[in-house]
Amino acid sequence: ILRDAQDDMQEYHQNKNRKMKKLLIILALAVLLPWSAVAQDARMRTSETIIADALNQLPASEKKVFDEVMSELVSTGAEGIAQVAGMLVPASEGKNAIVEYALNGVVAYVTTPGKEAEKAIVRKGLIQALDACKDNPNKAFLLTLLRMCGEAEDAPVFVKYLNDEYLAEWAISGLTTIKGTEEVLLDLMKKEAAPKTALAHAAGLKKMTAAEPILLAWLKGADAPTTRAIYQSLAQCGTSLSIPVLGKAAKSVAYEWETSDATSAYLRLLQKLVGEGRGKE
Repeated sequence: ILRDAQDDMQEYHQNKNRKMKKLLIILALAVLLPWSAVAQDARMRTSETIIADALNQLPASEKKVFDEVMSELVSTGAEGIAQVAGMLVPASEGKNAIVEYALNGVVAYVTTPGKEAEKAIVRKGLIQALDACKDNPNKAFLLTLLRMCGEAEDAPVFVKYLNDEYLAEWAISGLTTIKGTEEVLLDLMKKEAAPKTALAHAAGLKKMTAAEPILLAWLKGADAPTTRAIYQSLAQCGTSLSIPVLGKAAKSVAYEWETSDATSAYLRLLQKLVGEGRGKE
């Protein structure tokens, strides 16, 4: 009986050791496997499968389905969003309709109230995609999407493209639209780090009074397009300091409506100051 008990005990320990070895092997494999292989949802789907399933359901026929699909796309993380954006191809190589729909949709989804965490994921994914994209029209599309959901901290992404002949328009649009970029724009103006016409346009749209001295200084020796942009900007962000400058410019063209836009800018500045309660000035 004692010998049988000893044999049973030995067999028990052997089985226990085998189970421990199996557990250790499983844990080791989990550590060694690439993240993409283990990044799965509750249904054991990889990011690639989630994205493929989501695209197959678009365009969505109901808002509930749309929200579910967008939520699944966000669940793939910034890498997943970048992966979707990476499916964009040059217009000469194919159609991007579904991919563009998905990206537009996910941006619209995360810009609704209460989805700040999801929006941060999408922003990060779009920035990754921009770095990887080689096609200018697709880069412009991605910049537009980032403009729609971007934060002030994303300003350097747009600054990078300010001197790009093709993408400058989308870059300045992003800096103009996103809230909190005034200091970035002012710094660019001080350094003259981008085309003056574009910077003047941005300063006016954002009503940057702090930019007025720079704009006035730029008028000296400015070409016609830059002069027109500065006049228009001063009409939106100028103070009483700009009254004599625009007044002189308007008088020099006999208060006519012409290409420099001096008369219009002068009148709009006066109207702005009256609206601010500074009619006496």
